[in-house]
Amino acid sequence: MRVIYIVVFLITAVTVAQNNDLKPDYSLHYNTFDFDYEGYPVAYLVRHDLIVTSGLDNKAKSNELYCWEIHKNPDDISGLNEHIKKANLFSRFLNSIDQEMNIYVSEDGLSSYLSRATRGDKNQKIYKSTMNKKRYGKWEDITELSFIRDEYSYESPFFKEDSNTLFFASNIPGGYGGMDLYRIELNEDGTAIGDPINLGEGVNTSADENFPVFAKNDDSLYFSSNGHNTLGGYDFFLSTYENGSYARAMNLGESINTEFNEVSMVFTSANADKGFIGRSKTIDAMDFKIHSFITKKIFKKLSGILVNENNQPIENSLITLKNDTGNIIATHTTNAKGEYYLNQFLEDQDYVVEFSLEGYESQKITLSNIVTNTSTSLPEITLIKSPEIPGANNTTLSFDPVYFDLDSSVLISATIKKLNDMVETLKQHPEVELEILSHTDSRAGNEYNLWLSKRRSNKIYNYLISKGINANRLSFKSLGESALVNECADNVDCTEEKHRLNRRSEFVIVKQ
Repeated sequence: MRVIYIVVFLITAVTVAQNNDLKPDYSLHYNTFDFDYEGYPVAYLVRHDLIVTSGLDNKAKSNELYCWEIHKNPDDISGLNEHIKKANLFSRFLNSIDQEMNIYVSEDGLSSYLSRATRGDKNQKIYKSTMNKKRYGKWEDITELSFIRDEYSYESPFFKEDSNTLFFASNIPGGYGGMDLYRIELNEDGTAIGDPINLGEGVNTSADENFPVFAKNDDSLYFSSNGHNTLGGYDFFLSTYENGSYARAMNLGESINTEFNEVSMVFTSANADKGFIGRSKTIDAMDFKIHSFITKKIFKKLSGILVNENNQPIENSLITLKNDTGNIIATHTTNAKGEYYLNQFLEDQDYVVEFSLEGYESQKITLSNIVTNTSTSLPEITLIKSPEIPGANNTTLSFDPVYFDLDSSVLISATIKKLNDMVETLKQHPEVELEILSHTDSRAGNEYNLWLSKRRSNKIYNYLISKGINANRLSFKSLGESALVNECADNVDCTEEKHRLNRRSEFVIVKQ
């Protein structure tokens, strides 16, 4: 993997979901710092040194391991630019004329696992070394691990010290194709116990998986892959260990993943809430920048029930969640029991929840001081029927959702009929402006579903324009599987009819 340039970005608010019940939701703000070094991050030491693999300062054009002190206080990122110092070679004992690509250093700083490729050979090997306790900084006993075979590549070592397990990427036979992620148990001296074990189809694909990493207090596996329906190139994924195997990998989302290449996540905290990532500058090349990030936990779930004046549940009412600037974050439609669920909250922000249904007066409530990582229920909300005023035009416009077939954005005949009726209504009310909210069911990956919901929004948007509705009156938002109307989330066994209720486009009148 060739590397060219490095720039550091500060991400002040990133949300990483910790399980498949919580979908990633990223809010990014950038602050730029320039470095004279190429590379991507590979390790972080407890003394606040970031290790980077880089080849810029090496006239021989080979990668070396560099390190620099990032900041004096790891909890204070506000002065990050004030504390970054010139990078130095990490170790003259580990750096060589060959390509040093990645390294894991134990928490006590006394052992390391290094991946290196000899000059002229693209295959990497993993070496274990130990620190001389009497001469700190002197790495010695550099030994190739016993299970390594010359004809294959062994990359990106990460050692889980609580289990004596080494995780790595390799193209050894028996995998799913390309580079796969493996684990192997090691003795204290680094000799292998048994053979490498593939992490399975939940993690590995026919493409390439690489850069496995864990945080100290988080058992979730984070890694990079150019499979699993990425946004383009390598993306970051997360997989949890459930019932003896790694669950289907979840893309960490479009705000941290892009059409470029995201590689090599390095955590600087025990809870996976701070760290660094590498991102390429262009789509096709591996010319990396480095980004630092801080995570915020999301509110786990908010639920409630909507009833009428007779205390009967109201079905098909649209629930709209907006942030404090008025942007729509998520929507939900009440089920036959009047129930709704929302789970797109960030801490330290205010929200407005709006309840609307044709024939009823809309209501809204404000939510403040959201408590993260908890579930809560709102008080029961009652909608009052709109009063009828004799002689007055009391029409309140609303449009029913339209539905789609599985894995399709085709406008079926029933949908076209509804849209044609909508066109006639919109022409009769030229003051009305409409927002299209499109959704999918939970099947397929998060990013694919986001893409599919965007196609559905585009199909409706373009159809309405083709029928004479001015584009200035229309907008749309694509929400993927983030706003299911029922319990049919990932790994939940549901009927096809229940899944169909989630494959919908809804219509919100934003101006009337």
